[in-house]
Amino acid sequence: PTKLPEEPDYLCSSGWIIARKLLQLPANAPEQSRNVFRSFLGSLFAPYASKTADGSVQISKPKMATFYRELTAQIGAHSIDIPNPEGRAGKNSE
Repeated sequence: PTKLPEEPDYLCSSGWIIARKLLQLPANAPEQSRNVFRSFLGSLFAPYASKTADGSVQISKPKMATFYRELTAQIGAHSIDIPNPEGRAGKNSE
C-alpha cells in the first residue's frame, strides 16, 4: 500500500478533492465505485482514529479532527470508511 504524507494540509486538500468526486458520482453509479472513494477518505483518518465507548469516531490530531467534523457535515459519516478504528490508540496527536 502507498503511504500517504502526514502533512495535515495535504491530507485535508486531498480529502476535499476526493469528497467532491464522491458527491459528483451519478446516482446510478455502482456501489463499488463509491466504496473506492469512501475507502480513500477513511485512509486519511485511519492513523488518527479510534472509537469511543459510545461507538463514535475520535480523531487524535486536532487539525484532522476539525477536518473530519467539516467533512462529515458535508457528506455524512457514512461516506467515510475508516478501516478498523476499534480500540486503536490515536497517534500523531499535537
